[in-house]
Amino acid sequence: MSRKPSFGRRVMFNTALVVVLLAVLNLLASVILDGRRIYRSLVLPSDERAGLPNYPDKQWARQVLGEFNQLETRYVPFVEWRRAEYHGKAVTVRPDGDRAMMPASTQAPVGTVRFFGGSAMWGTGVEDDQTIPAFFNRLEPDFRVVNHGESGFSTRQDLAQLVNLVNQNEPMDLVVSYDGNNDAVNYCRTDVEINGHVHARKIERLLKPTSWIWNDLAGPLQELLSGKALRRLLSDPGPYATRCHQSAEYAQRVAETMVNNWKIARAVARQGGADFIAILQPVASLGSARVDHLSPEDSSPRNEQALVYPIIQRLLAESGADWAYDFTDIFDGDEYTYIDVCHVTANGNRRVAERIDQILGPRLRALVARSRN
Repeated sequence: MSRKPSFGRRVMFNTALVVVLLAVLNLLASVILDGRRIYRSLVLPSDERAGLPNYPDKQWARQVLGEFNQLETRYVPFVEWRRAEYHGKAVTVRPDGDRAMMPASTQAPVGTVRFFGGSAMWGTGVEDDQTIPAFFNRLEPDFRVVNHGESGFSTRQDLAQLVNLVNQNEPMDLVVSYDGNNDAVNYCRTDVEINGHVHARKIERLLKPTSWIWNDLAGPLQELLSGKALRRLLSDPGPYATRCHQSAEYAQRVAETMVNNWKIARAVARQGGADFIAILQPVASLGSARVDHLSPEDSSPRNEQALVYPIIQRLLAESGADWAYDFTDIFDGDEYTYIDVCHVTANGNRRVAERIDQILGPRLRALVARSRN
């Protein structure tokens, strides 16, 4: 007559089975993550935005957007991340993380203009010579122009970058901050704190995991399951379930924080010897731009920007901030400019650069005149 395993043995057996299963799943997740990274480095990832009517040359658009999707990031203290060095046919990232600029037409610049912002300033969707700073540099060739834009950056990270430059006495005459979308979207999220960023929880988990054993057994599995597509499938309650939709007071706090960051950045720029202007960047849900080619989510009047932007506009008007400019109407009209909620093609970036030059041109020409006297 056979004897049944004891309760203790059954518990040990089942525990071992769970550990083995987790180890196998973790190994598979590691293979998927490494395989995806290697595949992306060898084959240009596809991007449905390449088919938009903004792009007359669809093949080149696939090249530009594919190279963007190949980019990797690296950790940088205080600003948290920057792009890793990259040299493609359309996209170039320098070793310091800044996007490459067209060479200025003069080898002896009379001053330096530094641009800050998120991926719209960095130039998602366009090649190196079609970013806002690149177009601006062609309008003001006597100046060295630097593109410090970075995907996902908020005004808080722009401020950290600016502090890093000023405390090392890097030259600057004018600082331009082009922001709004990332502050509204990121800080309205339920998993991002006001003075945090989108990768804060991931870094926290890596520095101090809930359990080292669990981290060893399921670290890659957690990383895989935290991906955007799976997160939406498994847990995301919808595109509008944010703290700003749930609380008008929280939307006010997000807007106030962004304006405060701009005010502090202005003071820091002055410490570095530079003038400062802030620009409220355009988004597809505001203004009267052509958006019939975009997804409803990108152009929805219910998104976070529609909640936060009016508060930012009111705060700037009430404070008499003559150093801040509202560009939310710049793409109004029938021309295709947007490729998603905030990124635009070359025609849009050219418009932005031209309007910035209308604002800064007199100051820059005065600097040129003084340098030649």
